[in-house]
Amino acid sequence: MNKVIQVLEQMASDSSLQNKTDIETLLTTAKIKTGQSEAIIAKNVVSLERQLDICPDIICFLVPAEDDDKDSETDEDQARTQSVVNG
Repeated sequence: MNKVIQVLEQMASDSSLQNKTDIETLLTTAKIKTGQSEAIIAKNVVSLERQLDICPDIICFLVPAEDDDKDSETDEDQARTQSVVNG
């Protein structure tokens, strides 16, 4: 995987690697596997991710539950406020 990343980095930083022949030469020189080379040449990101077994970032967060008592108190307070205002 490190070789593939290094090759992709080199391709991104070297403007002379724009045509298919130069890219194929680079991939052959770097000894990148055939399937990975084909995915890079075809710009098939999904195929390359699968071959490199890359997992997407998983983000998870927890939100604590609120106490039911606070809600009932605020409802009572609101009812009192409404009765005073409407009173």
